[in-house]
Amino acid sequence: MSCSWRKVRWIVVRLAMCSVVLNVATIIGPAPHKARTGVGEQTVPIDGLAPAMTKTVAVGIGAEMVALSWARTRDDVSFSVRGLDHGAWTEWLSLDGEANDQSTHLPSRGRGAAGPAWLALDVRTFEVRLDRGAPVGVALHALDVKSPNDSGGSALGPAVADAQISPPFIESRVNWGADEGFRNMYPECTTPDYSASVDLAVVHHTVNSNSYAPGDSAALIRGIYYFHTHSNGWCDIGYNFLIDRYGQIFEGRFGGGHKPVIGAHAGGFNAVSTGVALLGTFDTSSLPAVAYASLRNLLAWKLKYHGINPLGTATISVRESDCNCQLWPPGTVVTVPTIVGHRDLDSTGCPGAFVYGFLDQLRHDVAAIVNAPQNADQALACDWNGDGRDTTALYQFGVFFIRQSNTEGAADLQVHYGNDSYVPVCGDWNGDGTDTIGVYDGGWWYLRNSNTPGPPDIVVHYGAPGYVPLVGNWNGVKLLGVKGDGIGVYVSGSWYLRQTPSAGAPDITPFAFGSAWSRPVVGDWAGDGSDGIGIYEGGHWYLRQSPSPGAPQATLLYGRAEDRPVAGDWTIAGADAPGVDRGSWWYLGSLGGTSSYEFPLLPYL
Repeated sequence: MSCSWRKVRWIVVRLAMCSVVLNVATIIGPAPHKARTGVGEQTVPIDGLAPAMTKTVAVGIGAEMVALSWARTRDDVSFSVRGLDHGAWTEWLSLDGEANDQSTHLPSRGRGAAGPAWLALDVRTFEVRLDRGAPVGVALHALDVKSPNDSGGSALGPAVADAQISPPFIESRVNWGADEGFRNMYPECTTPDYSASVDLAVVHHTVNSNSYAPGDSAALIRGIYYFHTHSNGWCDIGYNFLIDRYGQIFEGRFGGGHKPVIGAHAGGFNAVSTGVALLGTFDTSSLPAVAYASLRNLLAWKLKYHGINPLGTATISVRESDCNCQLWPPGTVVTVPTIVGHRDLDSTGCPGAFVYGFLDQLRHDVAAIVNAPQNADQALACDWNGDGRDTTALYQFGVFFIRQSNTEGAADLQVHYGNDSYVPVCGDWNGDGTDTIGVYDGGWWYLRNSNTPGPPDIVVHYGAPGYVPLVGNWNGVKLLGVKGDGIGVYVSGSWYLRQTPSAGAPDITPFAFGSAWSRPVVGDWAGDGSDGIGIYEGGHWYLRQSPSPGAPQATLLYGRAEDRPVAGDWTIAGADAPGVDRGSWWYLGSLGGTSSYEFPLLPYL
């Protein structure tokens, strides 16, 4: 196998392999405990509620959260609610109707819903006002979610059985007291739903009073979880992550924070997005700086992990939804920023005027982390153990992180060789059938005949600063201990190739194929032992079966503009095939057609 590599400064987080500094403070709290999971509920019917009418409802229990439900309708429904808190009324909170879309794989449960909202501790009397719509069969749901274990703030604790491991700065579901039985209430909810990828992040606020204490946050989330599953009829809490006003970050929907878990938070866009909810109301109140910092750091991690440009856009086909909250009909193709507010996608005021006003600054602040040079890495693939199968690797901080199989997991082999300013290469330099490491720096090649640290076995000057290094077996000949892969360079669309890793003039007459902005790729496309060439432009592969000028002999669509192309024999089929690295996810395909997409999901942790 042979590969070509372009020095790319695209940032990704590689968990369990390397350290990426996100300036995230560890949340300090008391010893870990399993929070209360139960939620007490009192449901009270409200008859004859008309627009602008206010009704007072006594619920008979001390409750902290309130929600409304009604017989499902296509009307746009909105209520305002407040509670009597020790003789004084709380502020009015506006609750808009919610609905899931088809990407949640759930049928309608027959009820519309709004809320729940946190008002205060031990509220027994509420006032409800209908602001919009004409719902029938309205019911108020008072939720008692307060736990004596929640006082004093939250605490980090170890993952337990049946709980997904979260990054260390995110509170796990077990710590906020998620009753995992709630998400298994319906037959179609036994396993999480996953998308092929995450394309954008949606910022929400939960429309709660901002007066809650740090120790109330877990109870508040339990109430949202309970209502989303029991009243909305969803598989789980709708949001992928939640952040309180004190900067605590909580794992939301079950399935793994690093994975593309489909939530229920943005009608028409759930299957392509991750949803982050800020606990509170930010129409007239600003977001505390500590909460903003947590939002920024969480999005930097999540977007890096999925290879999303925080300053970019995503083009999405809107999905079907069972409410009229959508701004566009199903099937409409829209282009939106990769960090958006909920109001950019649906008819809502979420995430509040104050939060919505700083989204552009948030995009730039997230990008500053994502694009930090010290966090850059480079992707490559080779046959590291000589078994005939090419597998993935990364190069960061002068270290090769190598996987011996195309599966999820940490690096099997870490080899320090060079520094983070070098371009990694790999090839069979001595013809023994195993690919080994090397680095390229400004025209100098430093090559090892084993995947171990140490001085270079071969030092060659071939190329110049700014040239892209290439590796390939250009004539299909290998001689054990004598000849393996050759080298080459690419500059401004021209290829300069040598049959051996040695200095000298090109062995193949230099030729043009591609352009200055193309990314060169190399692979044995025909499976005959001899490497051909190709270029990658915006997800399109233009391939030739030999290192020679001419028109492309094959054109494939595989990947996206910002993906990093790799090529290899992923299945020991004899021929190399396309692949791309997108954030921490690898998509490895085949040469099976002019627009062949085969996407095994291989998160590189």
